[in-house]
Amino acid sequence: MNGTLLIVEDQAFFRKGLRKLIEEHAIGWTVIGEAENGREAVSLIASHPPDLILTDIRMPGMDGIALAEHVHRNRLDIALIMLTGHEDFKYAQAALRYGAIDFLLKPCNEETLIGVLRKAYEHVQGKRQQQQRLLAGERSNQESLLRAHLLRLPHDKAAAAQAVERCLRRELLFVRVASYRPADKQYRQQDMGLLQFALFNIIAELLEGSGSRWSSIPLAFDRFALFVDGPYPEGFEASAEASVRRFLGLRMEVMPAGRLEKPGDLLAAYERFLPGPEPHAGSSDIAAGPALDAPERQSKAKELQVQLSSEIALGRPDRLKRMLEQAIRRLSSLVPEDAKLEALTLALAMKAAARQSFDAGADDPAFGGRLEVLRQTSGSAQTAAWAEREAEAFLAAYGDWRSGKNRNAVMRALDYLEGHYMESCTLNEMAERFYISSAYFSKLFKKETGDNFSTYLTRLRMRKAAMLLLNTDMKVFEIASAVGYDDPNYFTNVFRMLYRLSPSDYRKRKP
Repeated sequence: MNGTLLIVEDQAFFRKGLRKLIEEHAIGWTVIGEAENGREAVSLIASHPPDLILTDIRMPGMDGIALAEHVHRNRLDIALIMLTGHEDFKYAQAALRYGAIDFLLKPCNEETLIGVLRKAYEHVQGKRQQQQRLLAGERSNQESLLRAHLLRLPHDKAAAAQAVERCLRRELLFVRVASYRPADKQYRQQDMGLLQFALFNIIAELLEGSGSRWSSIPLAFDRFALFVDGPYPEGFEASAEASVRRFLGLRMEVMPAGRLEKPGDLLAAYERFLPGPEPHAGSSDIAAGPALDAPERQSKAKELQVQLSSEIALGRPDRLKRMLEQAIRRLSSLVPEDAKLEALTLALAMKAAARQSFDAGADDPAFGGRLEVLRQTSGSAQTAAWAEREAEAFLAAYGDWRSGKNRNAVMRALDYLEGHYMESCTLNEMAERFYISSAYFSKLFKKETGDNFSTYLTRLRMRKAAMLLLNTDMKVFEIASAVGYDDPNYFTNVFRMLYRLSPSDYRKRKP
C-alpha cells in the first residue's frame, strides 16, 4: 500500500529529478503532485491531502517553515520532510516544532534520499496501523452495543442510542445461513469458526472489491447484519449467495432491509426479517452456540495485509519472507483449531496483499478446494504445512511480479539505446539515467538480454554500421562517427572482430 507524497521545491530541475528518482524505486511512495512554493502546495493540499510533504525550506512567496506551520495549525495529518542547505539549520528548531519528522541536506545523494523516504514510509504506516487498531476497538464496542440493542440484552441505553444514530442513512442487509451441515459436506462442530470466517471474508471481498464502505454485526452463529454506505453493488445478494455455495457448500440468504432513516428502523427491520427468538442449533445442524469473532479475525487479516503490503512497497523481499516464516512457525505452538484460524487469516492477508500490490486477480477458483484441505488437516503441524504452501505460492507470484518490473526497466534501457547508441552510453551513465545502481543494472541487463551491457552496445552499434555500409555511400570514418566511434581505426578493428571482414570488404557484398 503506497503512501502519497507531494514535492514542494522552487527549482524545477531538482523537483523533476526527485520525482523521477522516487517513481523509479520501490520505496513505498506515489508522487501525487508538485508545487513551486508553499502557497501552491496549500492549494493542492486542500483538494488532495498527501500522507507526506517533501519540501524545501527556502522558497519565494511562502517558504517551507510557513507551510509546516499551516499543516500544524490546521491539524492536518501530514508528515513533513524538510530539504535544507547548510545555512538553513538555524530553522531546524522551528521545523521540528511544527512536526517535521526528518531533514535532507541539499544536494542529497540517491542512497540518502531513499533511506529517509523508507524511514518516513515506516513512520506513516506505523501511524496508520495504530489508527486502525483504535478504530477496530471502537468498532468492536459499537458492535456490542448494537447487538445488545437488537437482541434486547442488558446494555447502556444512551450509548446504544448513539450507536444506532451512526447507522442512519446507511443500507441495511441481513444475512442468514440455512444450515452448516449441507448434505455433500462432512462439516464438524470444530469447523464452525473456520466456516464463519471464510463466509465473512467472501462477503467482505465482494463489497470491498466494488469500493463499498461497510461494517457488520454478528448476531448469532447463523446470522449477522451488514451496514453499507450508499448503494451496494448491483446483484450483490445473488453473487454472495452463489460464492458461498461454490466455495463452502453452504446455503445462505441475503435479505436487503432498506435504508435506515430513523432510530426505530433498525429494531423494526430486525424483527421483520428475522422474527422469533434467537435460533438454537438442533439435531439437524452443528451443535454450537454463537461464534462471533469473524469481524475481529477480519481486522487482524487486514492489519497483517498492511504489513505485507508495506514490505512489498519498500522492496524488501527478504523481510517479507522472514515475516511469513515467523507467522508459520507460530502455528505449530497453537491448538489445532486456533492454528487453522490463524492459517486462514494469514492466507487471506496474502491474497489481499497480492491483489492490492501486484494486481493479482480477486477470483481464485481453487481457493475453495484449498480451504477444504485446511479444514481436514489434523494437528498443527499439518496446518503449518498448508500455510507454508500458501506462502510459497504467494512469494512465487511476488517474484514473478518483481521480475516483470525489472524486465520493464531493462526494456526502457533498450529503447533508449535504440535511439541514442551513437552517444556516450556507459554502464554507469545508463544506471544513473534509470536511477538504478550500476551493479544491479548490470545484473538485470545480463539476466534479461543474455549479454553484458558493453557487448550488447557494441553489437548494436556494429549492426547499425553494417546497415549504413550496405545502404549508403557514407565513408567509413563518417559511419564510425555516426555510430559513436571517434577513432575510425578502432571502429574498423571492432567491426572486423565481429564480422570477420573489414568495413570496406563488407561493403563489397552490397548487391
